[in-house]
Amino acid sequence: METKNEGAALEKPMEGALTPEMLEKLKGTGQKSEKIELSPEEKLQKIDGQVVAQQEEVDKLTESIKNTQAGLDAVREELKKFGLPPETAEKEKDPSILNGEERIKEKQAEQAKLEVKREEIKAEIEKQKEKEKAELIQKMKGEIMNEKLSNLFKEFQEMDALDLKSLMEKGKTKDDKEVESKSFGMTISPESAKILATAVIDGGNWKEKFIKAQENPAEFISKLEAESEQEAKERIEKIMEEAEKKNGNEEKKEVEGEKKPEGTETETDQEKLDMEKLKGVTNTGQVNI
Repeated sequence: METKNEGAALEKPMEGALTPEMLEKLKGTGQKSEKIELSPEEKLQKIDGQVVAQQEEVDKLTESIKNTQAGLDAVREELKKFGLPPETAEKEKDPSILNGEERIKEKQAEQAKLEVKREEIKAEIEKQKEKEKAELIQKMKGEIMNEKLSNLFKEFQEMDALDLKSLMEKGKTKDDKEVESKSFGMTISPESAKILATAVIDGGNWKEKFIKAQENPAEFISKLEAESEQEAKERIEKIMEEAEKKNGNEEKKEVEGEKKPEGTETETDQEKLDMEKLKGVTNTGQVNI
Protein backbone atom coordinates (compact mmCIF):
# COMPACT_ATOMS: atom_id res chain seq x y z
CA MET A 1 0.00 0.00 0.00
CA GLU A 2 1.32 3.46 -1.02
CA THR A 3 1.94 5.90 1.79
CA LYS A 4 1.43 9.70 1.59
CA ASN A 5 5.16 10.26 1.58
CA GLU A 6 5.63 7.89 -1.31
CA GLY A 7 2.86 9.64 -3.32
CA ALA A 8 4.42 13.04 -2.69
CA ALA A 9 7.77 11.71 -3.83
CA LEU A 10 6.24 10.48 -7.08
CA GLU A 11 4.51 13.84 -7.75
CA LYS A 12 7.69 15.84 -7.11
CA PRO A 13 9.79 16.24 -10.29
CA MET A 14 13.22 14.67 -10.33
CA GLU A 15 16.11 17.06 -9.78
CA GLY A 16 17.27 18.44 -13.14
CA ALA A 17 14.09 17.30 -14.96
CA LEU A 18 12.34 19.71 -17.38
CA THR A 19 8.96 21.02 -16.23
CA PRO A 20 6.09 21.54 -18.73
CA GLU A 21 6.61 25.32 -18.47
CA MET A 22 10.29 24.95 -19.34
CA LEU A 23 9.43 22.73 -22.32
CA GLU A 24 7.02 25.38 -23.68
CA LYS A 25 9.71 28.03 -23.44
CA LEU A 26 12.18 25.81 -25.27
CA LYS A 27 9.69 25.26 -28.10
CA GLY A 28 9.38 29.00 -28.56
CA THR A 29 13.12 29.62 -28.77
CA GLY A 30 13.56 27.37 -31.78
CA GLN A 31 10.87 29.16 -33.81
CA LYS A 32 12.47 32.61 -33.89
CA SER A 33 15.49 32.59 -36.17
CA GLU A 34 16.91 35.74 -37.70
CA LYS A 35 17.12 35.77 -41.48
CA ILE A 36 20.56 36.91 -42.60
CA GLU A 37 20.32 39.22 -45.61
CA LEU A 38 23.25 38.90 -48.00
CA SER A 39 24.82 42.04 -49.42
CA PRO A 40 24.73 42.52 -53.23
CA GLU A 41 28.45 41.66 -53.35
CA GLU A 42 27.87 38.43 -51.43
CA LYS A 43 24.92 37.56 -53.69
CA LEU A 44 27.11 38.10 -56.75
CA GLN A 45 29.85 35.93 -55.28
CA LYS A 46 27.30 33.19 -54.58
CA ILE A 47 25.92 33.32 -58.14
CA ASP A 48 29.43 33.29 -59.60
CA GLY A 49 30.05 30.07 -57.68
CA GLN A 50 26.82 28.57 -58.99
CA VAL A 51 27.69 29.53 -62.59
CA VAL A 52 31.10 27.89 -62.27
CA ALA A 53 29.53 24.75 -60.77
CA GLN A 54 26.96 24.56 -63.60
CA GLN A 55 29.68 24.96 -66.23
CA GLU A 56 31.72 22.19 -64.63
CA GLU A 57 28.66 19.92 -64.82
CA VAL A 58 28.15 20.80 -68.50
CA ASP A 59 31.82 20.11 -69.25
CA LYS A 60 31.63 16.72 -67.52
CA LEU A 61 28.45 15.76 -69.38
CA THR A 62 29.91 16.89 -72.71
CA GLU A 63 33.05 14.85 -72.13
CA SER A 64 30.95 11.82 -71.07
CA ILE A 65 28.79 12.06 -74.22
CA LYS A 66 31.89 12.42 -76.37
CA ASN A 67 33.45 9.30 -74.85
CA THR A 68 30.21 7.31 -75.07
CA GLN A 69 29.71 8.32 -78.69
CA ALA A 70 33.26 7.37 -79.56
CA GLY A 71 32.74 3.96 -77.99
CA LEU A 72 29.46 3.43 -79.81
CA ASP A 73 30.94 4.48 -83.14
CA ALA A 74 33.70 1.93 -82.70
CA VAL A 75 31.15 -0.82 -81.87
CA ARG A 76 28.96 0.11 -84.81
CA GLU A 77 31.89 -0.02 -87.17
CA GLU A 78 32.45 -3.57 -86.02
CA LEU A 79 28.72 -4.39 -86.37
CA LYS A 80 28.70 -3.17 -89.97
CA LYS A 81 31.07 -5.99 -90.76
CA PHE A 82 28.31 -8.37 -89.70
CA GLY A 83 25.65 -6.85 -91.98
CA LEU A 84 23.99 -4.14 -89.79
CA PRO A 85 22.44 -1.60 -92.23
CA PRO A 86 24.68 1.52 -92.35
CA GLU A 87 21.76 3.95 -92.07
CA THR A 88 20.53 2.24 -88.90
CA ALA A 89 23.97 2.29 -87.38
CA GLU A 90 24.28 6.03 -88.06
CA LYS A 91 20.78 7.15 -87.05
CA GLU A 92 20.29 5.30 -83.79
CA LYS A 93 21.26 7.22 -80.65
CA ASP A 94 22.07 5.60 -77.36
CA PRO A 95 19.58 6.51 -74.55
CA SER A 96 22.45 7.57 -72.28
CA ILE A 97 23.54 10.12 -74.90
CA LEU A 98 19.99 11.45 -75.29
CA ASN A 99 19.70 11.72 -71.51
CA GLY A 100 23.06 13.51 -71.30
CA GLU A 101 22.09 16.00 -74.02
CA GLU A 102 18.83 16.73 -72.21
CA ARG A 103 20.68 17.37 -68.96
CA ILE A 104 23.08 19.70 -70.77
CA LYS A 105 20.10 21.71 -72.08
CA GLU A 106 18.70 21.93 -68.55
CA LYS A 107 22.03 23.06 -67.12
CA GLN A 108 22.45 25.67 -69.87
CA ALA A 109 18.94 26.98 -69.19
CA GLU A 110 19.82 27.30 -65.50
CA GLN A 111 23.05 29.07 -66.44
CA ALA A 112 21.11 31.54 -68.59
CA LYS A 113 18.83 32.38 -65.64
CA LEU A 114 21.84 32.81 -63.36
CA GLU A 115 23.50 35.12 -65.89
CA VAL A 116 20.36 37.31 -66.00
CA LYS A 117 20.32 37.46 -62.19
CA ARG A 118 24.05 38.15 -62.18
CA GLU A 119 23.62 41.17 -64.48
CA GLU A 120 20.77 42.47 -62.33
CA ILE A 121 22.92 42.29 -59.19
CA LYS A 122 25.88 43.91 -60.98
CA ALA A 123 23.59 46.76 -62.04
CA GLU A 124 22.40 47.08 -58.43
CA ILE A 125 25.99 47.23 -57.17
CA GLU A 126 26.94 49.80 -59.81
CA LYS A 127 23.89 51.92 -58.91
CA GLN A 128 24.82 51.81 -55.22
CA LYS A 129 28.43 52.76 -56.01
CA GLU A 130 27.28 55.71 -58.11
CA LYS A 131 25.00 56.84 -55.28
CA GLU A 132 27.82 56.64 -52.74
CA LYS A 133 30.16 58.40 -55.15
CA ALA A 134 27.66 61.25 -55.67
CA GLU A 135 27.24 61.65 -51.90
CA LEU A 136 31.01 61.72 -51.37
CA ILE A 137 31.44 64.29 -54.15
CA GLN A 138 28.86 66.58 -52.55
CA LYS A 139 30.55 66.29 -49.15
CA MET A 140 33.99 66.94 -50.56
CA LYS A 141 32.66 69.84 -52.63
CA GLY A 142 31.78 71.63 -49.39
CA GLU A 143 35.25 70.89 -48.03
CA ILE A 144 36.92 72.33 -51.13
CA MET A 145 34.75 75.47 -51.08
CA ASN A 146 35.82 76.11 -47.49
CA GLU A 147 39.38 75.24 -48.42
CA LYS A 148 39.44 77.82 -51.23
CA LEU A 149 38.05 80.55 -48.99
CA SER A 150 40.47 79.61 -46.19
CA ASN A 151 43.43 79.73 -48.60
CA LEU A 152 42.33 83.19 -49.75
CA PHE A 153 42.29 84.33 -46.13
CA LYS A 154 45.79 82.85 -45.61
CA GLU A 155 47.08 84.91 -48.53
CA PHE A 156 46.08 88.06 -46.65
CA GLN A 157 47.44 86.72 -43.35
CA GLU A 158 50.87 86.27 -45.00
CA MET A 159 51.01 89.92 -46.17
CA ASP A 160 53.20 92.42 -44.33
CA ALA A 161 51.75 94.96 -41.92
CA LEU A 162 52.07 97.93 -44.28
CA ASP A 163 50.17 96.14 -47.08
CA LEU A 164 47.43 95.05 -44.65
CA LYS A 165 47.05 98.59 -43.30
CA SER A 166 46.82 99.98 -46.83
CA LEU A 167 44.34 97.26 -47.88
CA MET A 168 42.13 97.95 -44.85
CA GLU A 169 42.06 101.68 -45.66
CA LYS A 170 41.71 101.74 -49.45
CA GLY A 171 41.54 98.11 -50.65
CA LYS A 172 44.93 98.24 -52.38
CA THR A 173 48.51 97.44 -51.35
CA LYS A 174 51.05 100.06 -50.27
CA ASP A 175 52.19 100.10 -53.92
CA ASP A 176 48.61 100.96 -54.92
CA LYS A 177 48.01 97.53 -56.54
CA GLU A 178 44.99 95.28 -56.34
CA VAL A 179 45.49 91.80 -54.87
CA GLU A 180 45.79 88.89 -57.33
CA SER A 181 44.55 85.77 -55.56
CA LYS A 182 46.26 82.47 -56.43
CA SER A 183 43.52 80.51 -54.62
CA PHE A 184 40.72 81.90 -56.79
CA GLY A 185 42.71 82.89 -59.84
CA MET A 186 41.08 86.31 -59.82
CA THR A 187 41.65 89.91 -58.88
CA ILE A 188 40.20 90.83 -55.48
CA SER A 189 38.15 94.02 -55.66
CA PRO A 190 39.12 96.86 -53.28
CA GLU A 191 35.88 96.44 -51.29
CA SER A 192 36.52 92.69 -50.83
CA ALA A 193 40.17 93.35 -49.97
CA LYS A 194 39.10 95.77 -47.22
CA ILE A 195 36.85 93.09 -45.70
CA LEU A 196 39.64 90.49 -45.71
CA ALA A 197 42.33 92.83 -44.37
CA THR A 198 40.01 94.01 -41.58
CA ALA A 199 39.23 90.40 -40.65
CA VAL A 200 42.95 89.60 -40.45
CA ILE A 201 43.64 92.56 -38.18
CA ASP A 202 40.43 92.77 -36.11
CA GLY A 203 38.94 89.28 -36.53
CA GLY A 204 35.27 88.55 -37.05
CA ASN A 205 33.10 86.69 -39.57
CA TRP A 206 34.24 87.77 -43.03
CA LYS A 207 32.93 85.08 -45.42
CA GLU A 208 29.36 86.32 -45.66
CA LYS A 209 30.50 89.92 -46.07
CA PHE A 210 33.08 88.88 -48.68
CA ILE A 211 30.50 86.99 -50.78
CA LYS A 212 27.97 89.83 -50.58
CA ALA A 213 30.68 92.26 -51.69
CA GLN A 214 31.09 90.47 -55.03
CA GLU A 215 29.66 92.14 -58.12
CA ASN A 216 27.21 89.23 -58.56
CA PRO A 217 27.14 87.11 -55.35
CA ALA A 218 24.85 84.41 -56.84
CA GLU A 219 27.09 84.01 -59.88
CA PHE A 220 30.19 83.96 -57.66
CA ILE A 221 28.72 81.15 -55.50
CA SER A 222 27.56 79.24 -58.56
CA LYS A 223 31.03 79.40 -60.13
CA LEU A 224 32.69 78.45 -56.84
CA GLU A 225 30.36 75.44 -56.46
CA ALA A 226 30.93 74.27 -60.06
CA GLU A 227 34.73 74.49 -59.77
CA SER A 228 34.72 72.81 -56.36
CA GLU A 229 32.41 70.02 -57.55
CA GLN A 230 34.65 69.28 -60.54
CA GLU A 231 37.71 69.19 -58.31
CA ALA A 232 35.86 66.98 -55.80
CA LYS A 233 34.88 64.58 -58.58
CA GLU A 234 38.49 64.29 -59.72
CA ARG A 235 39.73 63.68 -56.17
CA ILE A 236 37.07 61.06 -55.38
CA GLU A 237 37.60 59.24 -58.68
CA LYS A 238 41.35 59.14 -58.06
CA ILE A 239 40.89 57.76 -54.53
CA MET A 240 38.39 55.14 -55.72
CA GLU A 241 40.61 54.17 -58.65
CA GLU A 242 43.57 53.66 -56.32
CA ALA A 243 41.40 51.61 -53.93
CA GLU A 244 40.15 49.37 -56.78
CA LYS A 245 43.69 48.94 -58.08
CA LYS A 246 44.91 47.95 -54.62
CA ASN A 247 42.02 45.50 -54.19
CA GLY A 248 42.73 44.06 -57.64
CA ASN A 249 46.34 43.41 -56.67
CA GLU A 250 45.21 41.70 -53.46
CA GLU A 251 42.82 39.51 -55.43
CA LYS A 252 45.59 38.61 -57.88
CA LYS A 253 47.83 37.57 -54.99
CA GLU A 254 45.10 35.31 -53.61
CA VAL A 255 44.57 33.68 -57.00
CA GLU A 256 48.30 33.09 -57.43
CA GLY A 257 48.42 31.54 -53.96
CA GLU A 258 50.67 34.14 -52.41
CA LYS A 259 50.40 34.44 -48.64
CA LYS A 260 49.48 37.91 -47.51
CA PRO A 261 51.51 39.43 -44.65
CA GLU A 262 49.94 39.44 -41.21
CA GLY A 263 47.81 42.49 -40.49
CA THR A 264 46.74 43.09 -44.09
CA GLU A 265 43.05 43.34 -44.81
CA THR A 266 41.01 41.10 -47.05
CA GLU A 267 39.61 42.58 -50.25
CA THR A 268 36.24 43.35 -48.66
CA ASP A 269 37.76 44.77 -45.48
CA GLN A 270 40.23 46.89 -47.41
CA GLU A 271 37.51 48.32 -49.62
CA LYS A 272 35.47 49.21 -46.53
CA LEU A 273 38.55 50.76 -44.92
CA ASP A 274 39.28 52.90 -47.99
CA MET A 275 35.68 54.11 -48.12
CA GLU A 276 35.69 54.91 -44.38
CA LYS A 277 38.89 56.91 -44.80
CA LEU A 278 37.30 58.71 -47.73
CA LYS A 279 34.21 59.55 -45.67
CA GLY A 280 36.44 60.72 -42.85
CA VAL A 281 38.17 63.21 -45.13
CA THR A 282 34.80 64.70 -46.14
CA ASN A 283 33.05 65.01 -42.82
CA THR A 284 31.76 68.59 -43.01
CA GLY A 285 30.19 68.91 -46.42
CA GLN A 286 28.85 72.49 -46.04
CA VAL A 287 30.33 75.97 -46.50
CA ASN A 288 30.21 78.01 -43.31
CA ILE A 289 29.53 81.59 -44.27
